[in-house]
Amino acid sequence: MQQSYQMKADELKKTNPSLDAANKKLEQANDELGKVFKKAGLSPASLPDDVNS
Repeated sequence: MQQSYQMKADELKKTNPSLDAANKKLEQANDELGKVFKKAGLSPASLPDDVNS
């Protein structure tokens, strides 16, 4: 998750930023965190939805 935010910060410094790679990294983090939540008996969260709302 931290890496995706750093990627976004770096991209936003550019003239024509593209957040596609950073968003993909956030999705990967979301998938991994979802596995942890499920293992703990919790419903998985949606980081992209929670962060971007």
